[in-house]
Amino acid sequence: MRMVFTRCSLFICAVALLWGLGGDAALAAPPADMDKRGALAEEMLAIRPVRVQVERAVDAYIEAAMRNKSERDKEVFRIAMLRALNVDALEKIAVEAYADTFTEAELSAMVEYYQKPEARSAAAKEGALTQKIGPEIIKILDQAAMKARTAP
Repeated sequence: MRMVFTRCSLFICAVALLWGLGGDAALAAPPADMDKRGALAEEMLAIRPVRVQVERAVDAYIEAAMRNKSERDKEVFRIAMLRALNVDALEKIAVEAYADTFTEAELSAMVEYYQKPEARSAAAKEGALTQKIGPEIIKILDQAAMKARTAP
């Protein structure tokens, strides 16, 4: 379990480091509407909280990486991971990422969309959809890889 935790920690650190590297874009002057975009980003994260997204990501990681472990081991690992992650820092990063990535108009549309009960319901079902489609995609990729390996 320690090796899985270490690999996951290294992966998360690498992603955070790469995400933080802004290159020349970080030197450019921020857009004039950045305050409004930040406020909309905060609204978006109030609708779709980072904490929930982190918990789903941890659960997905556990299911993929710890299939042969006991439920107790999975739960112990889950608790350790959630304690190790600084969700407040991730929320700050997410607000900045939303504001940097999306225009004010895009953020407004996203907030409007995700405030609807139907949109929230649809978003909640994305994981179930992925679970249904994911194995089929893996099968197709496996078949394609086999064909690619055996093709002259």
